[in-house]
Amino acid sequence: MAKLIACTENHVFATIAPNKLAVLDKNNKISSETELEADLNAIAIDKNRIAVGLRNKEIIIYNYQEDGTITEQFKATAERIAEELAFSDYKGKDCLLLNDGGDIFAYDIADMKNPHLLLGHIATTTSFAISPDHKVLATSDRDGRIRFSKYPNAFDIITFGLQHEEFISDIIYLPSGELISADGDGQLAKWDSNGNFVKLERTFTEQTIIRRICLFNDKIAAINENSSNVYVVDTESLKVVDTIKTNLQPLCIAPFQGGLICGCNGELLKISGNEISVIPGFDFKIDPMPTIAKLRVTTKQIIHKNEKNTEIYNIWRHPELFPSRDHEQ
Repeated sequence: MAKLIACTENHVFATIAPNKLAVLDKNNKISSETELEADLNAIAIDKNRIAVGLRNKEIIIYNYQEDGTITEQFKATAERIAEELAFSDYKGKDCLLLNDGGDIFAYDIADMKNPHLLLGHIATTTSFAISPDHKVLATSDRDGRIRFSKYPNAFDIITFGLQHEEFISDIIYLPSGELISADGDGQLAKWDSNGNFVKLERTFTEQTIIRRICLFNDKIAAINENSSNVYVVDTESLKVVDTIKTNLQPLCIAPFQGGLICGCNGELLKISGNEISVIPGFDFKIDPMPTIAKLRVTTKQIIHKNEKNTEIYNIWRHPELFPSRDHEQ
C-alpha cells in the first residue's frame, strides 16, 4: 500500500515499504526502487525533481529522468519533521516545507542549509497551496481559517478566509486561480484569485471529514474518512456529480493520465474511467488515519502528535477547537 503518492505524466512515485520509494511506469511496472534512511513522511514533485521528507527530519531532493531513474541532488536536515512539501515554481527554485509544528519554511535548492521561515499560524497549519502564477501562498489551519499571503514575501497578508466553522483538511488551486478548501464537516468552499469568498457548499453530510481533494480533469476528486468511495465534484456547484466505488478506503489520491491513483490500506489502485485495477507489489499495512497533515482524526476528536506529547482537541464544539487534555506519550 502506498503511504504517499506523487505523479508525473508518465510515472507514479509511491512507497512500497515505509522506507522504500518506488517508481512505476504507465504500464504499472516498477522501474526503480530507492531505499531511504528512514520512513517517508512527505513527497512533492515538479517537472524533473522530486522532494521527500523523512521521519528522521531529512529533506532530500532527487533528479529524475524520463526512464524513471532518480539520483540524489541535495540533502538537508530540518529542525522538525516535514508534513507536506511543494515546489514553489516550475523551475523548482524553492522547496516549501510544512513541518509538524505548523510553520512553513522555504529552502533554496541551491543552498539547502539555510531555510527561510515564511509564516506560521496561531493554530496548527493543516495544508498549503501555491497559486498557478506563483504569487500567492494560501495556508489553512485547524481553526477553520485560510490565510492568503503574497509570495515570496509572505509577511504581506492579502486577506483571511473565515467561512469554515470546522478545521480545514485540504486546499488546492484550480488552473483558473480559484482556491477550493475542504473541511471536517462535509463542506467545500471556493475563493477567487484574490482570496475573496465565492461559495460555501455542504457537499457531504454533517460531520463528514473530507480527507483529501485533488484535481481530476476539469473536476475535483474527493475522498472522505470512513468511506470506500471516490467522489467526483463539479468545480462550479461544488456538488457531487459522480461516485466511484472501490472495495477499500482510499487514504491518499493523485491524478494520473486522465484517471486517478489511490493509495488504500493494503493496495494501490488505478482508476481509469469505470475500470479499477490493482497495481501489484504494494501490500504492506499502514496507519489508516494520516489526515490533515498527519493529524490523526477520529469521529469526535483530532489527535495531534508532536515530538513531546499528544494533544487531543474536541472538534465538534462549535465554533473553536481547543485542547481537552495533554499527556506525555
